[in-house]
Amino acid sequence: MNSLFMKKKFALFLLIIFQFNSFPGFSDNYPDSLNQILKKTINDSIRANVKLSLGVYYQYKDPYRSLLLASSALLDARRANNKNLEANALRAIGVYYSFKTITDTAAMYLDSALSRYTSTGHFSGLALTHLYIGENFESSASWDKALLHFLKCAEHSQQAGNKKVLAQAYEKVGQVLINMNHLDEALMYARKGVFISESIKNDYESAKIYNIEGIIFDYRGELDSALFYYDKALAINNRLGSNYDGAIILMNMGVIYLTQGKLKMAEEKTLEGLNLMLTFDEKGSIAACYINLGEIYSKQGLYAKAIEFLDKGIVILTDLKRYDFLLEGLRIKAETLKNNKDFENALIVFERYTGIKDSIFNAESNKNITEMQTKFKSKEQEVEIKLHQAETAKQKSINNFIIGIIILVALIAVFLVKAYRDKRKANTLLQSQKQEIENQKEIVDHAYQELHEKNKEILDSIHYAQRIQKALLTSEKYIDRNLNKLTKKE
Repeated sequence: MNSLFMKKKFALFLLIIFQFNSFPGFSDNYPDSLNQILKKTINDSIRANVKLSLGVYYQYKDPYRSLLLASSALLDARRANNKNLEANALRAIGVYYSFKTITDTAAMYLDSALSRYTSTGHFSGLALTHLYIGENFESSASWDKALLHFLKCAEHSQQAGNKKVLAQAYEKVGQVLINMNHLDEALMYARKGVFISESIKNDYESAKIYNIEGIIFDYRGELDSALFYYDKALAINNRLGSNYDGAIILMNMGVIYLTQGKLKMAEEKTLEGLNLMLTFDEKGSIAACYINLGEIYSKQGLYAKAIEFLDKGIVILTDLKRYDFLLEGLRIKAETLKNNKDFENALIVFERYTGIKDSIFNAESNKNITEMQTKFKSKEQEVEIKLHQAETAKQKSINNFIIGIIILVALIAVFLVKAYRDKRKANTLLQSQKQEIENQKEIVDHAYQELHEKNKEILDSIHYAQRIQKALLTSEKYIDRNLNKLTKKE
């Protein structure tokens, strides 16, 4: 990696090593007013919110106090059974550990917060948590993972309608793309971010994105454009009192003047930035200033002073385990010693440089081999899974076919049994009706027979009576004859 590229990387390093140093100013009575609320309320949800607000105030002024406040807020949120407040507190704790570059612990708390926001569907909470997770990965130069979370932050910010966080997300995407050397894409996202921040009049965020644009043009070698955007950002930060961001910009301007060979201007801007950074005790940023000042003094021929600043930066970077920037510091130191004719110490430093570089190369090679083996195993597992899925699908199709046949046979059987039962029932009903008809016929026949016999008896009786009547009554002829006789006698 060439020297110019590394100097620019130092400038960007200042942006990502610590994300929470400067905020828009709080009023002097801000913590007092919150503490008064805390004394008067017993509501757990309100207490948790107040403690988290105080934690934001103390996040830079007293980081450990902000951790205690967030931990206490977490207990309040759990008592209130408020999942979103619990997630807010977990996120605040994660931010503290990220600030301290204790990335594993930070990741644990941030992931817990993310899980709770996901369960409640809280888009604003998801957006901010993805932002902080991205920053946590960014601090360890895990660019791909950082980019993924910043893009997720942008997605959830749009869902929540939160333009402020959306602008921050685009700024962060721009930062990562610079580190991945995708400058055109970085500029596109930076301009999207600054368009949003200007539309909502968020000068603080606009200044940060102007700085990003300055870095992009710096990387492109368009130094006048870079200085134009750095000046815009610096003017806003000076007006807002954002000293840390101002220090970053001064350092970036120092890098440009160093590149142009304007060593006095480079020294002036870098020292001004260093003095501001020392008030924040932010080690990564301070180390970057020391290394750049070491190179400036080396180019001025002030070798002893250069070694003094380089050593300070190398010690800090060693403690931070930022080996990419440490290598650049060692390279500049070896070159400075060589120019000062101290060849013995130059060789010692160069050997250390080579040893670290080889270790990084071996670590990267082992990492690549491990990744390849993992990918190969993943491919094997993927093939096995696909074969298993195909076999499972085939067996499932066979089983479904068999089940379908069984169901069809069962349905036919049910239909046949039902038809048989219906027919049998109909036959039974028919037989019953036939028997009923025969019974009725027998009754009618019997009645008819009885009626016939009674009619016969009646007729016989009538005939008998007629015979008797005939026997008893005189015939008409006899009566007429006797009547005529009597009439003649008269």
